Amino acid sequence: MGAGGCRKTRATKLKVLRYSRARAAKTSVRPVMTTRAEHLRQLARKCALKAAAAKDLAMKASLRQEHKQLLMLAEQAEKDEQNRMELPPRGLTKR
Repeated sequence: MGAGGCRKTRATKLKVLRYSRARAAKTSVRPVMTTRAEHLRQLARKCALKAAAAKDLAMKASLRQEHKQLLMLAEQAEKDEQNRMELPPRGLTKR
């Protein structure tokens, strides 16, 4: 057996970690991600990337604030959708 015969490579460890996280995400109970919430999260990610690349401190602070606002809006959109799903349908009740 070689010196590294039983050891996992770093790439293999990362693949296993990604797989286990993806599997955990599928099995955990999460609210349904709406199109609006997903779009807001994508915008927030773009803002975070721009903030990381910004050299001007004022611009960086502004982008970070926008990032926080977008994440709050995404969370609110998810909550609203969850509440809509839990409510009984309107106009279809029997008398």
